[in-house]
Amino acid sequence: MLGAVGALLFAGVGPGLGASFAATPEIAAVTASYALVLALAQPLEALQIVWGGALAGTGATRLLFGIDLVGGAVRVGLAWALSGPVGLGIVGVWWGFNGATVVLLVLKGLALRGESWMHAARRLEG
Repeated sequence: MLGAVGALLFAGVGPGLGASFAATPEIAAVTASYALVLALAQPLEALQIVWGGALAGTGATRLLFGIDLVGGAVRVGLAWALSGPVGLGIVGVWWGFNGATVVLLVLKGLALRGESWMHAARRLEG
């Protein structure tokens, strides 16, 4: 629910709020695009954080660490690739972060699916 509220706030208020602090129209445009990228990410980010908390609460902390380590590597790799070689610049960094959020969401969802997280946690913890 809060992710949806965050998305609506970033989409509705973000571009105008960012523009009020921007020194030039170009900066205002970049700020507005960032607010919209953030708006799209909010529900997914909220869900992957909740699922990470669920994994931590079950004691599967090593599994969660491994997932977050992979997510961090994907985040850096995608941000680099999209901003540099692909040529999206700063917008590529933002989309790279969102892509990594999707990867984290999928991995945490798979870890919580059924009882596989419990077996993996037992294997890793003990």
